[in-house]
Amino acid sequence: MLKGAQKKMIVVKTAESDVFEEAYFVIRRDAENSHMDMLAEANKIIENCTGGRRKKEKSRLLPKLRDWMFFAGGAGLGGGIAALLFLIF
Repeated sequence: MLKGAQKKMIVVKTAESDVFEEAYFVIRRDAENSHMDMLAEANKIIENCTGGRRKKEKSRLLPKLRDWMFFAGGAGLGGGIAALLFLIF
């Protein structure tokens, strides 16, 4: 049995994340911070762990444009090969 191991902890539960279900923050005994200070500190810790990377909003135009470029390139290449074969035979 552990004596004196009582800790204060904040459990953050989320249904919005596809990756995380819960996050646990164990509070230091000497900490006397407000909720906003704790939230700012939690965000700072998360940014340090992820290297400051945040999920970027993906543009939907670029994948569609890329797909059409591949389609046009393939059609052009196929048409060029067909024309070359037509001229040879």
